[in-house]
Formats: sequence, structure tokens, C-alpha cells
Amino acid sequence: MKQRRTMRFLSAVFLLTLLLPLTSPQQAGEAQAAPAEGRSFFGMNLYITGLERPKDEKLALVNAARDIGVKWSREEMSWANLEPDRKGIYNWGAYDPWINSLVGAGINVVGSLQTSPSWASGVASADPDWYWYVPRNPQDFADFAYAAAVHYAGKIKVWEIWNEPDVDITFKCKGSCDKAAIYSQMLAASYAGIKRADPGATVLIGGLSVHDYNNQGMAFLDRVVAASNGKINFDVLSIHPYMPDRPPESTDPKTVVQNFPYRLENAYKWLQAHNATNKEIWVTEDGYSTCTPCNGLGVTEDEQAVRLVRLNVIAMASPGVTQFDYFQLKDKFNAGENDLWGNMGIMRNDRSYKPAYKAYKVMTTQLEGAVFTGQGPLMRAVPNRWQTQYDRYHYKFAKGNSVVQVLWSVAGPETVQVPVSLPNVAVLNTGGQKVDAPRQGNNITLTLSETPLYIVETQQASGNVDPATDKASPTGFRPSARFIGYWQKNGGLPLFGYPITGERLETSPTNGKQYIVQWFERARFEYHPEYAGTPAEVLLGLLGGQLVAWRAFPRTATPDGVQSVCAKETGHCVWGRFLDRWRELGVPIVGLPLSDQLEERSTDGKTYTVQYFERARFEYHPENAQPYDVLLGLLGRQLFRP
Repeated sequence: MKQRRTMRFLSAVFLLTLLLPLTSPQQAGEAQAAPAEGRSFFGMNLYITGLERPKDEKLALVNAARDIGVKWSREEMSWANLEPDRKGIYNWGAYDPWINSLVGAGINVVGSLQTSPSWASGVASADPDWYWYVPRNPQDFADFAYAAAVHYAGKIKVWEIWNEPDVDITFKCKGSCDKAAIYSQMLAASYAGIKRADPGATVLIGGLSVHDYNNQGMAFLDRVVAASNGKINFDVLSIHPYMPDRPPESTDPKTVVQNFPYRLENAYKWLQAHNATNKEIWVTEDGYSTCTPCNGLGVTEDEQAVRLVRLNVIAMASPGVTQFDYFQLKDKFNAGENDLWGNMGIMRNDRSYKPAYKAYKVMTTQLEGAVFTGQGPLMRAVPNRWQTQYDRYHYKFAKGNSVVQVLWSVAGPETVQVPVSLPNVAVLNTGGQKVDAPRQGNNITLTLSETPLYIVETQQASGNVDPATDKASPTGFRPSARFIGYWQKNGGLPLFGYPITGERLETSPTNGKQYIVQWFERARFEYHPEYAGTPAEVLLGLLGGQLVAWRAFPRTATPDGVQSVCAKETGHCVWGRFLDRWRELGVPIVGLPLSDQLEERSTDGKTYTVQYFERARFEYHPENAQPYDVLLGLLGRQLFRP
């Protein structure tokens, strides 16, 4: 949270309007957050729970966020507000209606647990910034985290432990103290408490400042992990890679403090260095301010819009980054024109829309559910001693039965030829207006600038797809006539699970071609007419490879005296019960190993021995009789996008 103003805290008597729900009690009670698996990339810091906001503004912002495609809201869950007077006495009613409102609108919540009540810190509320002081007993904070996870079970599945604990102004001590050691205790105890309350919850480390290898955020994180004896007590690395003094792609050849892609790469390298690439990276704050008198740190409203899109697209294409929460929709303090952080909203104080508001909506419309498939051929590198740098950007995404390309240039306007592959092509700018793009054969002509362009390629949906609906099925679908023979012959329900869609046309993220597919709980079936009449007419999608595309798995030694088979193509080996099952099912069903055996927490909160293959994830369930002690993970449910 970048607001440096005084936060409003609860008095003994709450305003009646604060407690009024936005929906009927029945509706509010029924609201459930979507599961974290298969989540959207697109979020925002909405701060609907902020007590500074009037009720009508909160209502308006929830509706606005839903309108532009915001699927996640990072919300301040202030300990100083929720347990203000003494330990164990909670004021959930101040936040409940607003959490219900967000969940009811289809917006998932990141609960950012932060601030300390006076009774916990020992700092009187008359002191400046009293709420940012650390608790005297870290376990008090962990007990609050546990209570919050219990109270909001089913509504909030993602929790962040404090905000910017590496920054002095938001993580303060009276006198001298080892803040990394204190935070490591808060983090470890909170992680354990939240998992005890909700084993399926996701825990984020408090958003850290990320700049270069010597920056305070990652140096602080190193000290936190060291104080935890090397244990990483979080599921997601939350970062704030602000750079208001330059565009996202800009670099300074005289210093190692580099650009946005470099900062994301540094975060991923930290995970690699700590054998933690199974953890995700979320950008929980970043954005640009439209503050005009801010010593060159602000930009025009039009520039804010195009930089917003570039930030999100670069993040979508970066290893390990799976979510971006833009800062912010609207300032809750109605800050004046000379406030840098208060002018980062994409709505003005009067709730009118800046151009970035429309740009965000166009972006989510085009890229919600899209899968990054690689850099396009127009990506152009330029020399830089510190990092790989580009002055022209070209990214490709697969989305259902379409291909979306996003391009821009920071080298000045230039006309280019862009390859396209599908029959229907539309080009849009960040405001959603169509752009003329003459086509000759498999190329279109465009003039690129710093304003990103979306090239949306589609193919008319074939009428020869089977909706495969079945009211008697638990999922509402049956295996289609095209796929049922393969499904029955190769394992059926126990192996692949129920179908979760009918047939549909999709662009393969592997090769960019279109296929008729059907999704099952544990697999994606693909119809390949080019192999008609052969065993390869139906193939399983490479879901395992798609899921772990950014992960680097270390080699694990085969246990002594155990037979193993190693794949020279990937360098990984299979042994034990996984080897037995791999031989039973075969490479066409499972694919080659992409990892060795490892321990991972599953969505049910339990830890299993697993192994990733090109088309599947093996999970060892010793409680089951053979062969069902080795199950295929629910990759279909995990990766399917409507």
C-alpha cells in the first residue's frame, strides 16, 4: 500500500451505513470465492474495505471493477481495525459486507493482513503512524491471521502477511530491533496458522520492493529466510517493482538499476537460487501516476494507459509471474494533484474515467484466459551490458479458438509486416478502436508506436463440434462420440475423470494450430485429422509441460538398489511405483518425465510425492489399492479456461 496518509480506524461506535450489506443477507451468505486454481491473471488494489471510503463510492467501485474485468482485489485487512481493543475481541462486521460484495460480484480477494493495534505494539494511537509498528509478540499477529482465515473461510483463500515489511515507514520498531527476525517469526507462525485454518489457502509474503540484486526487498527476504533456518514460509513471492521515473522497458546504461522485465527476472532468479520455482510470483502493486507537478515522476493520462497495458503484457510473458494487481482503481483519500501515489488511480476523484480505465477493459477482454505461447518474430534485441533489452516487443498468446498477438515499439514509429495464420484478423488499439491493417497473404502491415496493438486472429467455429451435454452426468457433459472410444479403451473414468466441456475449437499453445478438443478433469483430448486411421488420431494435450513451463527442476538421485529409467531427452528419471505405472500407461498417455520425484502440497492441503510428465502429473496415494495408488493430477480442472 503506497498511501502515506493516516488511515481511519474504528471507534467504539460504528457508522450504521458501514454495516449495511450491499446484497440481501441470503445473497451475502451464499457468496463464495472462486478457488485459487485456474485463477485469473488480472487484479487490482481496490481497497473496498478502506474505512476512509464512503458507502456510495464503495458500491460504485465494485461495479466499475466488475465492468472492466477485474477478477482479484487486494484488500487491506487491518489488524488495528479488526481486533482494536484487546486480544480475542473482533470487529468483523466492519468488513464483512464489503467482502461479501466483492465475492458476490465475482471478484476474488487477496486479504492483506497488516497494521498493529495499540495493545499489541505498545504504541499509543496518538503517535504518528502508530499502526505500522510491529507487535511485541509475533504470535499475537499469527493468532489474528488464524482467526481471519477461519472467519472468512470459503470467501478469502489468499492471504498476504503484512505490506512492504522491508520498508521502514510500513514496518516500524520503537528503538532498535532486528526487523527481519521479527518478520520471519510473524511469517512462519501466520503461515502455519492459516494452513491449519484452511489447508487449501495460499499465503503471500508481504509485497517487497524489487529493483536489482542489491535492493532492499530481496536483501530483506534473504535475511528473513536465514532467520527461518532456510525455510520458505510462503506460497507466493509478492513484489512491488515500481519505477515511476521511467517507462517499463527503459534502462540506464550507467547503472545496474534496470527496467521492469529485469526486476521480474531477478525475482524469478531468487526462486531458482532457493530451489523454489514451484512458487509463483505475483505483482501485487505497480502502476504509473498522473501527478503533473511531481518532479518528472508523473505521466500524462494517455501515457498511463499505454504503460498499464505494457506492464501487464510483459508480466504475462515473464517466467513465474501468474498475477498482476494494478495500483489502483481510485484513490480513497481524494488526494490533490501533487500527490504521486494518490494519482495512480485509473479513475479521477470525481469517479470519471481516465483513458487507462478503458485500456484496462480492452486488455482484459482480449487477454483474460489467454496463455502465453512465446515471443513473436518481430521482438528486437538491442545491446545492453546488464541484461537482455528490446526496443520492439512482440508477444503471442493462445485463447480458445483464437490467437492474440500484442506488439509495440519504443524506438519510434515504424512500419512492419506481421505474420498471421488464421483467416479472420482484427487489429485494435488500447482504446478498443479498430486499426487499418492491409493484408497480403499471410502478412499484415502495421505502424507500431509506444501504444500497444492487439492482433486478434480467429477462425469461424465449425458446426461439426459435439456439445456432448448430458444432464445425468455430475459435470453436465459426456465423452463425445469422437473421443469416447479412446476414453473407454485407455482407462475411462478412473484415469481421465469426467468431461468438463463438450467439444470446442482451440488453438494449441504448443504449435499454434487449431484442433477440436474436449477437456476432462485430468486431461485434454485433441482430435488430429492428419493422423486419421492411426493411433495418433486422438492425442492428449501436453498439460504437464504447459503447467511447469517456467519451472526448473533439480535432479534427484535414484534411491540405492531401486531400478530406474531415465529419459535422455529431458534428463529426468522414473522409479518405484511411478515407473510401474508409467510402463502400464505408456508415453502416449503420460509423456516423458519433466521432473524427478518431489514433495508438493496439493489443493486438498495435503503433501504428496508427485512427478511431472509432458501430459500428466503423477500423485502417489498410498491409502489407495494398486493401481489407484498412482493417480493423474487434476490438470484439466487446473488449466481449463472457459
